[in-house]
Amino acid sequence: MITILHGENTLASRKVLVNKIVSYKLMEATEVVRIDGAKTNFTDILQAVESPSLFGQKRLIVVENFFTNPNIKFKQKVLDYFLGNKNLSEIIFWEKRQLSSTIRRKWDKMAHFVEFKIPGNIFKFLDSVRPKNTKTMILLLHDSIVNEDTEMIFYMLVRQFRFLLLAKEDSNNLVKMPGWQSQRFLKQAESFSFSDLKKIYNKLLEIDIGQKTGKAIVPLVTELDLLIANL
Repeated sequence: MITILHGENTLASRKVLVNKIVSYKLMEATEVVRIDGAKTNFTDILQAVESPSLFGQKRLIVVENFFTNPNIKFKQKVLDYFLGNKNLSEIIFWEKRQLSSTIRRKWDKMAHFVEFKIPGNIFKFLDSVRPKNTKTMILLLHDSIVNEDTEMIFYMLVRQFRFLLLAKEDSNNLVKMPGWQSQRFLKQAESFSFSDLKKIYNKLLEIDIGQKTGKAIVPLVTELDLLIANL
C-alpha cells in the first residue's frame, strides 16, 4: 500500500508521519526504512522494497521529498515499477509541498493521497497583519489558535514576513508565484518600510530560538500577542 502525504500544512503532515513511524517501531518484528527521495536513485528504492528484511519483519518504507528530485526519468522509472508490482511493503511518501494535479493523476492508480491544507482562518489572520490593525489581528490570531497549533501559526507568520521582505526588496523575487499571490504580498508590503520588515523578521527568529532552546520566559502565544501589539 502506498500513501502520499502532501500539502502546505507541513506540521500536520509531519505529525501524522512521525506517529506512523513510532507506531511501527513499537510493534514487534517490524522494520522502518527511511530514504531521502530528493537524493536517492532507483537502486536504493528497489533494494528497500525487494531486499528481504531480517527475520521476516514487517517493513515500513518512508520516502521524503521524492517529488522534488530533479531526475524526471528516475521518477518515471519508479512510477512504472510500482505500477507493475502489486505486492509492496507499506510505503509512505512525505512531501513538504502541495503536489500538482498532474502528479496526482499519474500516481492515483496505486497510491492514496492525503492532502494537509492550511485552514482559511489562518490566511485571514496573515492578510490582516499590518501596522495599526492590532485589534483585528489579535482577534483573528486567537480565533486561529482555537483549532490549530500555535506553532503552525507562528511558522506561517515567519513565512509571511519572509515573502513580504522579498516583495519589498524586489518584485521579481516573487516571479515564480501565481500572479494573484504575488500581488497580495506586494500590496501588503506597502504597509511596511523595508527596515521595519527586517526588524520584525529578526524578532521572529529570536522568538523561534527562544522557544526551541527553552530560554523563552512566556508562552509562544504571548510572544505573538506582544509582537502584534508593537507593529
